[in-house]
Amino acid sequence: MYLQQHEGIFMAPGKEVHFFDRANPPEDGWGSGRAKREYESFFSGHAAQAVVGEATPTYMYLPKVAERIRAYNPAMKLLFLLREPGERAVSQYRHERKFGREVLPLWLAFLAEPLRLRLDRADVGERSSLRRHSYRDRGSYAGQIRRYLEQFPREQMLFLRSEQLFAEHEACLGTIYDFLEVNQPAHLPDQARHNQSPGPEHGVTAAARRITRSCLPATCELEELLKWDLSSWKFS
Repeated sequence: MYLQQHEGIFMAPGKEVHFFDRANPPEDGWGSGRAKREYESFFSGHAAQAVVGEATPTYMYLPKVAERIRAYNPAMKLLFLLREPGERAVSQYRHERKFGREVLPLWLAFLAEPLRLRLDRADVGERSSLRRHSYRDRGSYAGQIRRYLEQFPREQMLFLRSEQLFAEHEACLGTIYDFLEVNQPAHLPDQARHNQSPGPEHGVTAAARRITRSCLPATCELEELLKWDLSSWKFS
């Protein structure tokens, strides 16, 4: 990951901490000393870097996470990296298949998603479909971002598109460093595409396009919310 290569930034070991999206909250609440000590234990290798952070993608999607983070630290800075919805959905499907958490073929998994999510709407546990089978729903970013805007001022958030980070590598990293208030390093991390899926397989491209089309209203809402031009998503 790019951020952990900066000498002034310490990222929690392993990609995902899953502290604020856990099913059972801390007994004393998210802003308690006990919660702070428990969360800080994920950063035990911290060596006085100016910025300490972690990356858990489900924080954006799952309900109540934004208010939990605010209870813990209302001054938290939040970085959102948004991926084109169809591409994101197929990537998640492949991930779940890889770990044996999805048994349905691609087309049927996408078809079954609304029912799965309705059945698990109140469940955020490890096996919940909210975590495992929310292929299309996670690509409806605008509503998720609005939850965070209800809890945090806009200046504490930075929104980027994943394709920007790849195509405009140096500029995007500079924007991130400025946002986190760390110096621009003499040598930028090597440009590499993380979490890149393997080449297309039968039916995947068409399925991704269907997801993209079904997310069109949410994508238009996101355009308006962030004042972005998302033509490349809408017409991909």
